[in-house]
Amino acid sequence: MNPVGLLLHTALHRARPDVAAVCHAHAPAASTWASLERPLDPITQDACVFFERQALIRAPRLVRDAEAAARFAEALGDRRVAIHTGHGVFTTGSSVDEAAWWFVLMDRCCDDQLRAEAAGTPTQYSVEDARWLASTLGSSKFGWLSFQTLWDDIVKSDPDLLD
Repeated sequence: MNPVGLLLHTALHRARPDVAAVCHAHAPAASTWASLERPLDPITQDACVFFERQALIRAPRLVRDAEAAARFAEALGDRRVAIHTGHGVFTTGSSVDEAAWWFVLMDRCCDDQLRAEAAGTPTQYSVEDARWLASTLGSSKFGWLSFQTLWDDIVKSDPDLLD
């Protein structure tokens, strides 16, 4: 059993009855990005999905008890994603598929921004365009739908999964 995971996920579900699923793992790009203590910038269409939907959680940095977990959940607020300093990212969704897609996409976007910044200074979408993309490509239905092709690939590559 993972006591920190249990505390965090329990607190998130208590604070957000609209959330059916929370995804978190220590994905390399997302964990590295979280160490920078800043939200993703709208440098790609995919990153715009998270524009103004990211909570940057600096404290509590370490969750050891239910009180700290509740503060973490409160800091997430109504955002889709939590970037937890020194820990990684948490994504939420109205279905497991949606939350999983946002996690995969967030990790890819973290990787994109790390690479772009290593090469120079990436340009950003305007606030207006980033908001429009977030509203268009950031719906629960779009997140769910986007995961379906990934799921089809998983089932093809690992058919034993369904046994």
